[in-house]
Amino acid sequence: MHQCYDGLEPCSTEVNINANKEERRMNEMQRNLLIAVVAIIFAMLLYPPYRVMGMNGFVSESGYAWLIDLPARSTIDIGALLIQWVGVLAPTEN
Repeated sequence: MHQCYDGLEPCSTEVNINANKEERRMNEMQRNLLIAVVAIIFAMLLYPPYRVMGMNGFVSESGYAWLIDLPARSTIDIGALLIQWVGVLAPTEN
């Protein structure tokens, strides 16, 4: 058993071991959060918002659809998609 010079405080090696465990656990939580955020953003990309412009230049239809199954003459609503991504990324900031 390792003996400390000062019996009042824990040994420095014990403190380092406990600090490393806590740091590692936090890193795992951060990694899991990162995986979840990337998965959500990827899902939003696969099922993006779209809009269909009518003949007069106004939006005649809008909604969400699978990326490979977008309606004819539709465009991805990049503005709405970016706002969604910001909504996911903003709470993950430190």
